[in-house]
Amino acid sequence: MDLARHSASIPFVRTLDARWLGDDASGINMQLPLAPAVRDAQAPDHIDLRAAIALLDYAGGAAVYAATASAATATIELRIDVLDAPAAGADAWVDAAVIAQGCGSALVHGAAASSPRGAPFARLVGRYILGSGPGQAPADAAYAAARDAAVARFASAGAGDASSFDETLGAREVEGDWCLPFADRLVGSVTLPAFHGGAIAAALMTAARAAVPAATPLELASLTVRYLHAARGVATSCRARVVKSGPRAAFVDVDAVQGDRTVAVLHALFG
Repeated sequence: MDLARHSASIPFVRTLDARWLGDDASGINMQLPLAPAVRDAQAPDHIDLRAAIALLDYAGGAAVYAATASAATATIELRIDVLDAPAAGADAWVDAAVIAQGCGSALVHGAAASSPRGAPFARLVGRYILGSGPGQAPADAAYAAARDAAVARFASAGAGDASSFDETLGAREVEGDWCLPFADRLVGSVTLPAFHGGAIAAALMTAARAAVPAATPLELASLTVRYLHAARGVATSCRARVVKSGPRAAFVDVDAVQGDRTVAVLHALFG
């Protein structure tokens, strides 16, 4: 698989303006430029942590393509440990590699840093399914032609004039939930179409952060997202509940729901 071409074919990866740097025996490498579409609205000289984590999710899947014979993949479970904030004025550099395979999935380790080979500000441990994924099929000629046609339909999708990652994502609070409207720029699977898993993770993180009492000076320490179903191209509600809240730690669970179907769940620790 031509991974540079594959990355460029995915609307959400284009929206992030992520750059494919290559792959070798150690894994894959990407760069996330400090562009308006990924800026932190509260600190515009920083990349939004959610954008970096969204790219880590994609990078894990790309690592699976690079290291295995799988023609299809999707995130099953995404675990992130936050070690620091993205540095001011810096791009983000992301790497990922397959560590092991078994039980029908690949175990991927990855990291995001504010300089090449720098100390990570976030680490990824993820599980990615082997051999299937949302809207994906064996790489035969018929499927390849259908995917090429779907890619062409989304060729103009991108960040547009967004000035922050908040605007790129477009999530809005509605009666206590956070609603993520469907938009072409957030697509991961062009054939269904469906949201990119990184966009769903970012919306879940938005709801989790908003649920933590404002008077509690806690920062995101870690999160786990479990993907239950493809998040098809309809508005998605993120419903948060604070499981524990104290002066030193808060646990927040968030469900991403489409109609009566839960498509993903997040468990977050703030400390």
